[in-house]
Amino acid sequence: MSRSHLGDRVRSWPVLLAVLGACAVPSTARGKAALDRGEPATALAELLPLATTGDAGARFLVGLMYETGCGVPADAGQARRWYTLAAQAGEPAAQCNLGVMYYEGRAVERSFAEARRWFEAADRQGFAAATCNLGVMHLYGQDVPRDGERARELFAAAAARGSVRAECLLGSCYYEGAAGTPRDPDEAARWYGLAAAHGMATAQYRLGLSYLRGYGVAQDDAEAVRWLRLAAVQGHAAAQHDLGLLLAKGRGVAADPEMAAHWLRLSAEQGLTTAAARLDEAQHRGVPAVPAPLH
Repeated sequence: MSRSHLGDRVRSWPVLLAVLGACAVPSTARGKAALDRGEPATALAELLPLATTGDAGARFLVGLMYETGCGVPADAGQARRWYTLAAQAGEPAAQCNLGVMYYEGRAVERSFAEARRWFEAADRQGFAAATCNLGVMHLYGQDVPRDGERARELFAAAAARGSVRAECLLGSCYYEGAAGTPRDPDEAARWYGLAAAHGMATAQYRLGLSYLRGYGVAQDDAEAVRWLRLAAVQGHAAAQHDLGLLLAKGRGVAADPEMAAHWLRLSAEQGLTTAAARLDEAQHRGVPAVPAPLH
């Protein structure tokens, strides 16, 4: 399981608008509405005066605009500055995002201790993304003893608060047997199924593999194709690769050499070497890509 699973932060505007619904200042609400409409210049004009005079929600929003380059040049230093001001005033989304900056060492010296401090502050307010991030730190023993059981407890708490990433991570714990977790195909499929239904590409891919192998679910090639396709259209390289192989072989779906090559090509363009090898092989032989065993 990759450590890249941590970076759970608020970055998309629909999620942002949901988590900041408690902000009651009318001008802050107008700024959020402008962001929702795709009008960042209007949003900044509404939010910056409030941020300057101390509104924590506005400070977080301005920080997020700088982090994502929405209406302003992307500037991690400015994002950190506004997140810090908002986090110190108790804004949980800012505390979480600031924790991620410390975790990654962006515009600040990397510090797992500071990351954990801010994640814990947001977790105490019930902020699911921070709870999930704490779970990752316990899973890998970052500034805390490595503790798979505690990690799973935190992932379960985050999932109960609505974290789709936590659902997927629980699936991975049981699928891979991570950090002392007993392998459990049924639990893996259950958690992947929840995250997949919520649209997470990694979970859709893993659920597709589970159906392909009959791991925790009844073996079903057509269901495997369905979930792999959902992940593939979101740009998941491994799902694109495996979907291409299934289309080439006609397994769970009618054989379609052209679409097989299409998905393999998309996967190869993302750097998946096995997909590039299949395409090269097909080009030299003058035939559609020949499927190899799925990984």
